[in-house]
Amino acid sequence: MADPSLFAMGCGVSFIALAGAYAFLRERFLEGTRREAQRIERERDDG
Repeated sequence: MADPSLFAMGCGVSFIALAGAYAFLRERFLEGTRREAQRIERERDDG
C-alpha cells in the first residue's frame, strides 16, 4: 500500500500543474481573440 501522504502530494502537484496549464492556455486564447478583434476593427475602419 502506498503512503497516503505521498498520494495526496502527487494529487496536489498534478492539480497545480493542470491549473497552471489552464491559466497559460486561457491567457494565450484570450490574447489571440483580442488580436483578432483588433484586426477586424482595423479592417472595418479602413473599409
